[in-house]
Amino acid sequence: MPSVLTDSLTGAGSGWPYDTLWAGAARFSVPAEGTLAERADSLARSVAAADVFGPGSVAVPAGEWLSGVSDPFLLTDNLLFRLSVVLIFIGYCYTVYYFREPLSALLRIGKSRLYGEKLMEEHSYLFSLFLRTALGVGLLAVSVLAVRCAEMTRSPLLLRLPEWSVPLLAVGCGVAAVLVAGFQRLVLRAAGSLTQDAAFTGRLLWLRRLLAVFAVIVSVPVVLLLALNEGPAAGVVFYLLVVEVVAIFVFWLYKTCEFFLGQNVSILHWFLYLCGVEIFPVSVFVLLALRNG
Repeated sequence: MPSVLTDSLTGAGSGWPYDTLWAGAARFSVPAEGTLAERADSLARSVAAADVFGPGSVAVPAGEWLSGVSDPFLLTDNLLFRLSVVLIFIGYCYTVYYFREPLSALLRIGKSRLYGEKLMEEHSYLFSLFLRTALGVGLLAVSVLAVRCAEMTRSPLLLRLPEWSVPLLAVGCGVAAVLVAGFQRLVLRAAGSLTQDAAFTGRLLWLRRLLAVFAVIVSVPVVLLLALNEGPAAGVVFYLLVVEVVAIFVFWLYKTCEFFLGQNVSILHWFLYLCGVEIFPVSVFVLLALRNG
């Protein structure tokens, strides 16, 4: 049975009166005495770069070795994102200035249920144009907000994306928002056809458009602040946006519930509407993001 040997690097009689991390260190005399920092500093001065990395290695000047490395979590440093922010600002200013009267009428939507129904029935072409313009601005805002939140949370999902797709992430988020809105509209139209009450679902779709535009008008300024701020200020704006989104969601629940009760529809159908139309399509994308990131 072979005898048990001591450590060949530190044992007595091994010929190694010093510590080492690699075999080539046998040519250098780094005494074992002294602090760990002194021994490491002595070894660093003794070993040349060619001995560690090979004779073909080239030393890179300090501060330049990260010049060609891009941060995979930096999603806002591209032309497409900046252009989207500029378009949101221009579109929002145009909407607020050019559609002053429709905007004033919309902001009174919380006044009463009868006022909202009157607004649905007596709207003009200018009011419809105002809704379409504001929804376009809101679509851009949703895309920018999704990209900015992904950058702030530094989700590992971003590491799986190819580098060429990073500038197009805002476009992908916009497409996802369109798909959700299209699914919701399709489900409501199908429900209206099955129940033979297309008038009810038509009024519900119109109310959803009013509430969506209301949400765009009150939230876009905060989204722009979040997109343009960095550091601690961005965190404060983010929490402000969360509070605003919660308040908008509560208002959305109140107005839709009021609409269902005003149409003498059971509250159970309101719960089915929330689960099947509002919550389900959004939760699918949220769960996909959480599972992959």
